[in-house]
Amino acid sequence: MIAVRPATHELDAYVAAWNALAPDEPTSTEQQRARLERDPRRLHVLAEVDGSVAGCGFAGPSDSPERAFIMPRVRVGTRGRGIGTLVLRRLLSHATLLGFETVSSHVDGSDARSLVFARRHGFGEVDRQVEQVKIVADEPFAGAPVGLDVVTIEERPDLLREAYDLALEGYADMATVTPVTISLEDWLADEASLPGGSFVALSGSEIVGYTGLCRRSDGTVEDGLTVVRRPWRRRGVAAALKRAKLAWAAQHGIAEIVTWTQNGNDAMRALNVRLGYVDRSVCVVVHRQLTAQG
Repeated sequence: MIAVRPATHELDAYVAAWNALAPDEPTSTEQQRARLERDPRRLHVLAEVDGSVAGCGFAGPSDSPERAFIMPRVRVGTRGRGIGTLVLRRLLSHATLLGFETVSSHVDGSDARSLVFARRHGFGEVDRQVEQVKIVADEPFAGAPVGLDVVTIEERPDLLREAYDLALEGYADMATVTPVTISLEDWLADEASLPGGSFVALSGSEIVGYTGLCRRSDGTVEDGLTVVRRPWRRRGVAAALKRAKLAWAAQHGIAEIVTWTQNGNDAMRALNVRLGYVDRSVCVVVHRQLTAQG
C-alpha cells in the first residue's frame, strides 16, 4: 500500500529521506525548520510503501513571486509503481491551494526517465543550469582593482545587510525565465554562511561588488551570489572578488567549491572557466500550468 502524508512535524524523517534520495542537494533539519518558520506555506511530504519510506517531496513558493516550486523524489528501486505520480499530485494540489497558476521543478539532466516523467505530466523545459566545480589549489590573490577596497563579511558583518540592494540588482539581471526575488530575511539567513570567505568591494562607502561563500549542511562548500553594480561591470571587479574568495578557501583547507550558472549567463560561466572551474552536471528547469491536466 502506498501512502503520501505531510511531514511538517517529522522534519528529521523528511531530511533523512531527502538526503538519501538527493545527495547532491543536501539539507538539514535546522535549515528546513528555519525556512518553514520564515514561510509556513511550505509543505514537506513522505511517501511510504507498506510502512517503508520510498519517496519524499516539497512544495512551496519559488524565488519568482508568481510561481510555485515543487520537488518530488522517489527511491530508484521503487520507481514504476505510481509513487512519483501520487507525490506529484499531492504537491501540485498544495501549490494550487496556495493560489499559484504555474509551477516549476528541477530535473537531473542525465536522468532520462525523470525527464520523460516530467513531460508526461505536462512539464516543459524552459531553462538549463550548469553545475561547475572548482578544485582549490594554490590560489594567489593579486589585490583589489585600483580605487577599491576589498573586505570580508567577517570583518564587516553589517555589509551583508547593506549588500542586499546590490543583490536585488543582480537578481533582476539574472538570465532566468521569470524574475527572481529573494527576501531580505532569506538573504541574511542563507548568504555568506562562511563570512571570512565572502567579500565586498567598496568605492569609498559605496558597495560596488559582492561575492558570497556558503557551507552546505553536508559540509561541502558552494558559491553564493556574485554581483557587481552595473556601472562597475567589465572592470575586473567580479574576477578580483572571486580570486580573493579562492585564496581564502585555499588558506582554510577547502578542497572544492561548487557553483551553478543559468543559460544566458555566459559572462559568469566564462569567468569561472578562467578561474579553473569545470562543468560537472546539468539541471533541467521545467514549468507547467497548474490548470493543466495532471
